[in-house]
Amino acid sequence: MMRWVIVAIISIGFLFSASCRKNQDPIDPNAGNVNCGEFSIEDYPANPGHVFDIQHATMSWDNLLITVGYTGGCATHCFRLIWSGTVPQTDPGDVYLLMTHHNNGDDCGAYTTEDLNFNLLNLKNRVLNENNNIESVILQIEGYFPAQPLIYNF
Repeated sequence: MMRWVIVAIISIGFLFSASCRKNQDPIDPNAGNVNCGEFSIEDYPANPGHVFDIQHATMSWDNLLITVGYTGGCATHCFRLIWSGTVPQTDPGDVYLLMTHHNNGDDCGAYTTEDLNFNLLNLKNRVLNENNNIESVILQIEGYFPAQPLIYNF
């Protein structure tokens, strides 16, 4: 009887550890070299990464606060916010943003939410540098469709 209990405990432990194993085949081989949680001005990547939802986004001064949801739970996930650098010529003009998500090989199935904070001061400075008549922009985040426009007032 004791032998079956030990076998059952080992089997359960194996199943638990296997469900949270890391996939050794990351979507982006350079993902370990990126600055997670940062806003950057660069060309959009060909592959934005793993699936996630943007549940909510709001502005607080120069910070864009975003709540995301994704499956995982066994590894740290990396989110980045990217702007191509195209400055609008109207006020308010649209600024198009792309979020990327790298799950670091996390194959776990728990649904997780996370609050992210991106400082957009570099975006504001670049827009004002190129067009000082702009007082605000409308942030258009790919895949996010809010009921009200997401406005960043300068």
